[in-house]
Amino acid sequence: MSNLPGGNPFFSIIVPVYNVLDFLEAALLSVRNQTFTDFECIIVDDGSTDASRAEAKRLIDGDLRFSILAQENQGLSAARNTGINHSRGEVIYFLDSDDAIDLSLLERLKNAFSNEIVDAVFFEASLTGDVALVSADREQYVRPDFGGALTPIGEFLCRSAKERKLPVQACCYAIRRRTLGGLRFTKGIFFEDNDFFWKMTTSCRSIICLNEKLYLHRIRAGSIMQSKYDRRHFDSCRRIAYEIYRTRNVPDHLSAAKAALEFLLYRITGDMTSILSKLPLHERGALTRAQAAYTVYMVRGSVGGVVRLFKRMVLAIFPELYLIGPRSNRES
Repeated sequence: MSNLPGGNPFFSIIVPVYNVLDFLEAALLSVRNQTFTDFECIIVDDGSTDASRAEAKRLIDGDLRFSILAQENQGLSAARNTGINHSRGEVIYFLDSDDAIDLSLLERLKNAFSNEIVDAVFFEASLTGDVALVSADREQYVRPDFGGALTPIGEFLCRSAKERKLPVQACCYAIRRRTLGGLRFTKGIFFEDNDFFWKMTTSCRSIICLNEKLYLHRIRAGSIMQSKYDRRHFDSCRRIAYEIYRTRNVPDHLSAAKAALEFLLYRITGDMTSILSKLPLHERGALTRAQAAYTVYMVRGSVGGVVRLFKRMVLAIFPELYLIGPRSNRES
């Protein structure tokens, strides 16, 4: 057990920070007070314009397990990638700086990773803050019950998709460095957890799923996930659909993962058409609708059948249909 300095820790916790002064204390203290102590925590200040970096320095108070890196504002993906590139731990974990983790999280993860063939460990989250901002069918943060047993990744993905319990958030799993390899987050987009999740899971063979709420996710107005949708969000969905689709061919041991591929692509194209319906009228002209339709056509073999494909194509061309009657952010 290293406990720093000099040795490599078991865990590397990467915490991107951008203007979260009011929430940073809860996040960092939940790391500092972990019952398992062999970790490093890399705080990446992504060009904060408030006093977040000064607050981080105050909170870590000379604790050598913590370090602070500073860079110009490049976005969440770039900040996470910076953290990965500077990390030394055997297992990588991403914590959002306005959330917090259970004080026993690392201990429970360490127990699960004691089996050397485990590539990743997944767990659940509970919600706090402005929970009313989250619609009932989104961000459930729950997973199928595998009894905490070692599970082939294909079985995990297939069952998660069939039960519609497939949260992709990077804060709800930890992954071995050897499995992560050279994989990095796609920079310059929103919803980056989606394609990272697909690429990460298809690099795994065996995982463990803990049906315990070990993460506390804060819902707040002004966060990335609660920001008002604009053209950048629409373009991000198109990019993610492309990134997932181009990596759709998986090894034989992942043949059961087709259901998850269909689920992810159907969900992200649903988000794309829903966001299109919310753009100002002058931004959802013929060209934008054609781009949405082309994205649906591109993934046509992987959205779960003719009926679903037809629904997606109609909504790409006529997004105003979302405005007729009550409708959730995603098509079911």
